[in-house]
Amino acid sequence: MKSLKLYLICLIFTLLIGCSPLGPQYRIIQQGNIINPEQMGQLKPGMSKVHVTNIMGTPLTSDLFNPNRWEYVYSREQFRKPLVLEKLIVKFENDQITSITFEEWVGD
Repeated sequence: MKSLKLYLICLIFTLLIGCSPLGPQYRIIQQGNIINPEQMGQLKPGMSKVHVTNIMGTPLTSDLFNPNRWEYVYSREQFRKPLVLEKLIVKFENDQITSITFEEWVGD
């Protein structure tokens, strides 16, 4: 009987901790390259890959089959908020920027 009381007390304590502020804490999860609007504003057609790297840093992905396409991807997720995914695509020809595309996706 005494062990049953101890078991019930432990069970109730565990359930209360799971529902209280003492339980798990959620934080923002950020991944990828932070895409800064000021940095994006510095990118201009005709700039070289070296200039882009100096401004934006190393791209998150560079296609092995198309080395002239760089992608800077950034995602952030917060507890009870939708996932936000931002992607900056920079295309080159003859080592110079030919196009810059920015995409943003917000989950449900």
